[in-house]
Amino acid sequence: MYTLKFMPDWGAGKSCLWSMDDVTAKKYGWLINLNDLPISEQLQKKIASLAEEYQSALNWDSPLDPSPWTNTQKEEFRNKANEIYIELVKELGPDYNVTNLIDKIMDDTECIDGVIYSVQDYKNSFSKRQVTVNGGYGLKNRILKIATTVIWILLAIFLLCFAVIILPKLIRI
Repeated sequence: MYTLKFMPDWGAGKSCLWSMDDVTAKKYGWLINLNDLPISEQLQKKIASLAEEYQSALNWDSPLDPSPWTNTQKEEFRNKANEIYIELVKELGPDYNVTNLIDKIMDDTECIDGVIYSVQDYKNSFSKRQVTVNGGYGLKNRILKIATTVIWILLAIFLLCFAVIILPKLIRI
């Protein structure tokens, strides 16, 4: 059984399907290419169109601001997405377990590293700034880069102290 989630994401290209476990990811990758699934070309086009349409739900100039979509646009998108989800489940059949996250993302939420947060929680956690939207991994990578830089700086300080303070004492002994 393959386990997927049906959820468009900003910057994810033309797919709304993600692997939810290692078995599925091994076969399809984490962001699933629609051509790899046993679904019709017509359904692939509908999903790709839905993913592209979702990109306009984000204010790309200021991602933390509310969506430029009206409530009517949100409801129309939700309804269209849910219809596509039903069609997807039928075409994939019993070997696939697909979780529909459309309602969660349309209820003013943000998904970061696979965890869904309300936009208000997100705004309270971070200062208002321009963010990189790439599937939720931008912040994680920045933290990792900062931690690596700090470690290198500490190592350089240690080596400098060793060369200036300890090494001369060892040479005298």
